[in-house]
Amino acid sequence: MKKWKKLLAGLLAMAMTLSGMSGYGDEVKAANVSGDFKYEVSEDWDGVIITGYTGNNEEVEIPSDIDGEKVVRIGYRAFSDCSRLKGVTISNSVTSISYGAFLGCSGLENIKVEEGNPKYDSRDSCNAIVERESEALVLGCKNTVIPNSVTSIRKYAFFDCSGLTGITIPTHVISIEYEAFSGCSGLENIISRGRESQIRQQG
Repeated sequence: MKKWKKLLAGLLAMAMTLSGMSGYGDEVKAANVSGDFKYEVSEDWDGVIITGYTGNNEEVEIPSDIDGEKVVRIGYRAFSDCSRLKGVTISNSVTSISYGAFLGCSGLENIKVEEGNPKYDSRDSCNAIVERESEALVLGCKNTVIPNSVTSIRKYAFFDCSGLTGITIPTHVISIEYEAFSGCSGLENIISRGRESQIRQQG
């Protein structure tokens, strides 16, 4: 019995020692803060990742740089549950927007991407973010008009958009990803311009 107690005590001591060493467990990084934005500087992305927003403004412009570093990515849940947010403008430096970056922004009405962005646009004043190469709609809001060129609607694109009452799915849309319209409690009218049998529900 004494041997087991000694062995157990030794294992616990070793575990505590290892957990305190760098390289073991998850390394916790302190978030950088600039104004209302929380961010990380990422070598992998060669710039700044916005990881959080602490403000309560109704209109937000994503800056092209923070503290002299180029803003390249909006991270997962960075603007999660910012229910006061009504409008967002994406700078032309942003080349990656994570799934769920604007999850729960139920009051969103206006979305714009600055001209000259190489990855995204808001063509035809559509009030949405469209990924150029894939023709996928990444983020929409209650005033979105899906452009005819769009071929897919991404995961969480309209998530929790309670103000959305109607939407028209254009002819070329062949894929609607998992929970793209989840939480759209006010959605009553859906018009599909293409053949419904051609639209794949993913997830």
